[in-house]
Amino acid sequence: MTRNVVSAIAVIGAAAASMPTRRNSTDPASVVAEMIGASHQGRPWLVTSTPNPTPRANSPVHTTPASRACLRRVRRLEADGVITGYSAVVDPAALGRGFEVIIHADLVAKDLATVEAFEDRLAAMEEVAELRRMFGIPDYLIRVQVADLPAYERWLTTQLMGDPAIARVDSRITMKLIKVRR
Repeated sequence: MTRNVVSAIAVIGAAAASMPTRRNSTDPASVVAEMIGASHQGRPWLVTSTPNPTPRANSPVHTTPASRACLRRVRRLEADGVITGYSAVVDPAALGRGFEVIIHADLVAKDLATVEAFEDRLAAMEEVAELRRMFGIPDYLIRVQVADLPAYERWLTTQLMGDPAIARVDSRITMKLIKVRR
């Protein structure tokens, strides 16, 4: 578990501090082990991202009363459906998907069969990171992630513009990413 994950758990717990906690017998160490999916002989062990971990980096998780209370609040938020899951933040460039384009697309026809067939085709494409049907204009907002500009041009001309449902495509390439909410 990296320090960022530990920090995230602490932040979630701190945000939930105002929520009443339930009394339960869940061992906090077991909760952490379940969250990171790792255990060693029934005892959770931390995994760090340091290049040369010291022997202490793989020491057992030690809990304090405050950390146990924090984990109880996190468990409560999970049980109440406020926390619906956990995710990893992945670097698209490391996966060969560092070039991102936002596309506004309009369809030729808007009957149910055309819309559903178009959505099914695009949702199945690996390059499509996000697909939104919009109210008004454009009909769709499509976020595409590919390796580079030539890869985008290839995908656009062979996959999207070749689709019989497409009437108009307008590509938007980001100059600078200012803020991302994760």
